[in-house]
Order: sequence, then structure tokens, then C-alpha cells
Amino acid sequence: MDPHVDVPHGSPHLSLVSAVVLVVEDHPLIAIDAEDMLRSLGVADVLLAASSLLALELLTGATPTAAILDIDLGNDNSLAIAEALLARGIPFIFATGYSDGAGVVIPEHLRAIHIVDKPYSADTLAAALGKAFAPA
Repeated sequence: MDPHVDVPHGSPHLSLVSAVVLVVEDHPLIAIDAEDMLRSLGVADVLLAASSLLALELLTGATPTAAILDIDLGNDNSLAIAEALLARGIPFIFATGYSDGAGVVIPEHLRAIHIVDKPYSADTLAAALGKAFAPA
């Protein structure tokens, strides 16, 4: 996908080039790989968090354009982050390496959120973020 392609967001278009993306991922290599992919798409900045606590702390001082949330964070999950993003109107997607989300039960009101399967590619992330930005 062309890194300068606009991603739909309501009436105006939001460019990935101007985006700040929060990546919540507990596996460091996957997080770094996701950051590299996002930067290859032209994302302006990537915020990394390995736990829900760290992600929620980041959200107190930052407002990302979008987020990618690993559903299963080991002894934790990303549902509290999803709720915080939803409350702030920040689009996000879920990511998982498990077909069932590792047993994390996604609440009904979050089930329409797009889920990407790991391992993902830059094109997969770009397409999923495009869906997250699309009007409901």
C-alpha cells in the first residue's frame, strides 16, 4: 500500500503520514516489527506499550490518532485500553496470534472492531487501520 494514501475518517481524509499510532504488544520483537511496518507506511510517530497499565499511562499524556491492541497481553488483556480509546473516540483495531483471542471474551459492544491475525504485514495493518477510520 502506498504510504501516502489517505485513510478515510468521516468526511475529511486522515493521512497515515500524519498519524500517531499506539501499539500495545507484550512481545518486544512483534512490537518492534509493527513499529517498522507502520513507519514504512509513513506513520509520523509510534507509541509502544507492553501492558495495559503502561498504555493507559501513555494515554494520560498523549492522544494517538489510532491504536493496534494485542488482545492477549500474557497475564493481562487490552480490553481496558479499548474502553478508554472508545470513550475518547480514537479508532483502533485488535491483533491476535490466536483464532479465539486466547480465550479473552470480547464484550458485545466491541465485537465489531476489526481483528488482524498475527503475523501481519504492513498492507494488512494499513487495510485494517483504513477500516478503523471508516465511518460506522
